[in-house]
Amino acid sequence: MNGETEHILLEYMRRFDARMDKVEFKLSSIEARLGSVEQQLVNMHSEFAGMHGDITGINLRLDHMDGRLVRIEKRLDLAPA
Repeated sequence: MNGETEHILLEYMRRFDARMDKVEFKLSSIEARLGSVEQQLVNMHSEFAGMHGDITGINLRLDHMDGRLVRIEKRLDLAPA
């Protein structure tokens, strides 16, 4: 190889190396953002589980109140026969 060819190859390799550095930086940034999204998803899952428990508790209380209301209506003869 002559000096000019080596110079051209070296220049292309430098450009390639610079581009690879940019790609690695972007990939690192994307990995960090993905980790953040995964953590948010875990948090949302926990919140939904908690909300499900709250809704179940509310439904149980409503069922209990409904039973009490039926007994009151019967006692006061307000319930249809």
